[in-house]
Amino acid sequence: SRCRYYACITVPDEMKHDNRAGIMDIPEHMGAICRLECDADEILPSYRAVYRDWLPESGFLMTDIPPYEVYYNAPEADPTSKYVFDLVIPVEPL
Repeated sequence: SRCRYYACITVPDEMKHDNRAGIMDIPEHMGAICRLECDADEILPSYRAVYRDWLPESGFLMTDIPPYEVYYNAPEADPTSKYVFDLVIPVEPL
């Protein structure tokens, strides 16, 4: 009940706004990018490792921009493959 999720696609600037779908601009930012290639059951442990192990020692802080994922492949499209995506965490130096 507390989970929030946005599914997004890139659209051209000249695309006419339609009230059935919202437009979200992601501001320019510095981002820590972690490429993940994993099965579905490995996604959550991978996230935990990034946030628990890497981020506290990185010299960066998360910003108010929500983290996001950029998908390149998913097993739904190719059952012999894994999920391949970038986890992008907007950050700023300490």
